[in-house]
Amino acid sequence: MTISPSRRLISALAAGAVAATGMFTLTVAPAQAAPTLIWSAAGTVPVSGGSNVVALGSTDDTFMVVASNGEVFRSGTGSVWTQVGTLTGGTPPDAGYKANIAFGLSGAPQGSDPGAVGTPTWVVTAKDCGCIWTSTDDGATWTLAASGGGELKKLAYGDGHFLVGYGGNNAFKTSTTGLTWYAAGSLTGLNENAEGGMAFGNNTFVIPVAYTDTVCRRSTLGVWTDDTTYDCSASHSDNGSNRYWGKIAFGNNTFVGPLHGDNNPNINPAFWVSTDNGATWNSPTSFTGRPNGITFGGGYFVIDRADGTTMLSEDGSAWFTSGARPGGGSGMLAYGNGTFLGVGGTSNATVSLGALVDPPTEEPSPSPAPTPAPTPTPTPTPTPTPVPPPAPVPPGEGSLVIDGAPAPVTVETDPAKQQISVSGGGITLTASTEGQNGQTLPLAPDGSLLVPQDGAIPMSGSGFAGG
Repeated sequence: MTISPSRRLISALAAGAVAATGMFTLTVAPAQAAPTLIWSAAGTVPVSGGSNVVALGSTDDTFMVVASNGEVFRSGTGSVWTQVGTLTGGTPPDAGYKANIAFGLSGAPQGSDPGAVGTPTWVVTAKDCGCIWTSTDDGATWTLAASGGGELKKLAYGDGHFLVGYGGNNAFKTSTTGLTWYAAGSLTGLNENAEGGMAFGNNTFVIPVAYTDTVCRRSTLGVWTDDTTYDCSASHSDNGSNRYWGKIAFGNNTFVGPLHGDNNPNINPAFWVSTDNGATWNSPTSFTGRPNGITFGGGYFVIDRADGTTMLSEDGSAWFTSGARPGGGSGMLAYGNGTFLGVGGTSNATVSLGALVDPPTEEPSPSPAPTPAPTPTPTPTPTPTPVPPPAPVPPGEGSLVIDGAPAPVTVETDPAKQQISVSGGGITLTASTEGQNGQTLPLAPDGSLLVPQDGAIPMSGSGFAGG
């Protein structure tokens, strides 16, 4: 901690509070710690011999998986699975990268409350045959709604629309029911591989273009036609020539997209983050390892890493290790019923459940009482009045005591400099956080400081003096 002296500073402690003996006591409430994600084994999906799980989806209260032989399984808790139906017609996808699954509300009016109207509808796609299957009875029966048209590589749902994307011509189709599909424009003049995912949030489909730096977007606030225009002006501007985006997640007004690299497992950065609906993209500040998949739920992003461990983040930028999970590394994650769920391992059928556990609440430590001065003569020295411990301070607020008397205090955030300033009584203290590589980390969405593992809190101040 660095402090420029110009008043009195005898000792300083930094652990969510800053204190000094004899002259003043300054307390700043620390940022609330991130919860811990605890994984546990939860059995297996009973797929038939020789088949494997290729797709995992979820709603608020249901998990759904699709196997490579077309079997469809459903669970409410993730612990007990029941085969409820089979994909009929077409050729089921035989690998995870060839399959997509999405849930939406067919017939929902554009811009309506998604929980209030529409028929609950599941859609599954297969890359090789360009097949689209639809179910409106929770997976019990499936209708082959479309097939052909090229390799079908992308699927997402948002604002009453299912949207699929094809390789070869970068064409898109849309449906409000999952049964009848209409042409919805194409990405002209761009790489036609179309590998990777897309996602929806804030009335916007975000569509990264494989093996380029380009990111396209399509707003749902308009009429969908066969010549629908896509805005492809955004870019993550960092050597996208050997990369495509895997699954993309949206939450807390943020898009997070992990990258996959051909013959390049050590991608840096590992993914990109956007907080302005895909217009600009930034790299994370504290992620390590190789991401294989991502989901969002309970206010947090969770990434499945290739080594079988997971990482947790609230803002997509600062990340915390959350331990290994049974069957980890497959990249297949979902969230529902207040629980994270992953599959992987043998046949991708091993199930693991992840629960968020809040950190224990800690009361602020009291300031140390001053040491009585020695008695050099028979005349006794008056005993100093002990400094009372600081009162608990709510997150985001502060208190200041000078010479035993409370003083007005102001806590301000500076997003441009990613720092917090606390001032009062002629004293100013400025603090920020640094990652393990020395880079300044962004503030949390609520303006508090987030300190990752192996991070630091550099401080500077004015209004202090030695002696």
